[in-house]
Amino acid sequence: MRAGASPKRSSHATRSVRGWNGCEQRPFAAGTGGVTERRSAIDASEELARKGQELREMTHDLDLIKVEVDLIAMIARLRGATAATDAKSEESADGEDGTERQHEGR
Repeated sequence: MRAGASPKRSSHATRSVRGWNGCEQRPFAAGTGGVTERRSAIDASEELARKGQELREMTHDLDLIKVEVDLIAMIARLRGATAATDAKSEESADGEDGTERQHEGR
């Protein structure tokens, strides 16, 4: 693992290096390239694995934010529906009281 990598991502970076050393390194061993070229390819693969992990984390964060926004919208709708229902029931209660008063005055 590199010195600049965060501990949170260390397991992912380690897995990517193990995967590289395990099966994908063989074609380079048979190739004509030198050590520098192989190291460059390994560095590029590790960087790609890190970027992929960052993308997965950002996507997860966005999904969580979307859930929070949907929850807030649902609560706002429910509160609005409750407020509208309360207002209608108050209006009907006022109407009943008004008719009773008219009957009482007669």
